[in-house]
Amino acid sequence: MNIFIDCGAYNGDSIRKFREKIDYENNKDSWRFYAFEPNPYVDIELENVIIIKKAVWTEDCKKKLYFSKRSKKDNVTTLMENKTTPHLNFKDYAEVECVDLSSWLYRNIDLDDHVVLKMDIEGAEYNVLAWMGYTDVLALINELYCEFHVKKLKMDPQIHLDLIRSLKGETLTLHGDLIPSVKHPEFADIEAYVKLGERLLRKYRREA
Repeated sequence: MNIFIDCGAYNGDSIRKFREKIDYENNKDSWRFYAFEPNPYVDIELENVIIIKKAVWTEDCKKKLYFSKRSKKDNVTTLMENKTTPHLNFKDYAEVECVDLSSWLYRNIDLDDHVVLKMDIEGAEYNVLAWMGYTDVLALINELYCEFHVKKLKMDPQIHLDLIRSLKGETLTLHGDLIPSVKHPEFADIEAYVKLGERLLRKYRREA
């Protein structure tokens, strides 16, 4: 079975984009779709999608999901208190269920499945992907699309670079954004995130 897992699914925009790539209308029977989206104010209106109203994390627990000042339906909600996006409101949050993604994958994925994982989880990717590496679950993933938020977090850029280098050492195919921004289309390529990390690390060291 081909499986697409959308972590940080928002309103399903990435699923729509991916379905364009695979000619979904002619391949419906060969794909299964999962969508993890914890924001209680956002709905996903798509057929043949298993919607899981939880955030992906490193354990099964409850955490605070912080909203944007602009709207609770904005796509920048985050679990991360070190996120620096200026329009986040850390006084406005909801307690949401979180799922240990590694454990979930072990329970729901077979070794012969072809798994495409998309991750846009507003900074939590560093925790979740590191945990997936530690638990050896990355062997179940064939392709990873990930938006990395190093520029929008208070963090050492070396952590970002170390994570990407470790991911490139796995058997999976590593991509950048599935839907890169109009301003930064280069982030569809993972090497753009490597160059960004190197620039931020040089700046970080100068200011240390």
